[in-house]
Amino acid sequence: MENNEFETLKEEYDPMIHSILHKLHIKLDYEEYYQTALIGLWYAANRFEENKGTFTTFAYTTIRGEVLKILYKQSLFLQRSVQMEHDTLELIAEPAQDQILQQLLLAEYCTCLTPREKVYVEERIINDRSFEEIASRYNVSPETVKTWGKLAKRKLRNKYKK
Repeated sequence: MENNEFETLKEEYDPMIHSILHKLHIKLDYEEYYQTALIGLWYAANRFEENKGTFTTFAYTTIRGEVLKILYKQSLFLQRSVQMEHDTLELIAEPAQDQILQQLLLAEYCTCLTPREKVYVEERIINDRSFEEIASRYNVSPETVKTWGKLAKRKLRNKYKK
């Protein structure tokens, strides 16, 4: 699909996008969700098959699905986040102490984890490395790294349940 074709499609389906965002009660970060909805429209335009129904229905479902997917991911993130003390958050804001603070927080919050589970937390969560990268570094399979993660998450969830 060419850029000018998508611009026309965007103008035509703009009211639908705003309607979807309104029905989902999106107020905060509206522009981000609007962009996500546009991505959904792009997907719909590229994946639509005429013999399977109307484009409008397909576009509505695809756009709404993309927005709901992001809402779900953010909901999971908020549920799994560990609450930190205000003082800790102030320390994080100081960039000079960032690396030392990460190591201290890791040591404090991960006392219940095995060394391999700590590796998972540090490599996957703090350093944002892929399962494959971690597996390669530690000469294990990506499935093993995923297992470390499952165990670490379970232990941390149990430890920090309110």
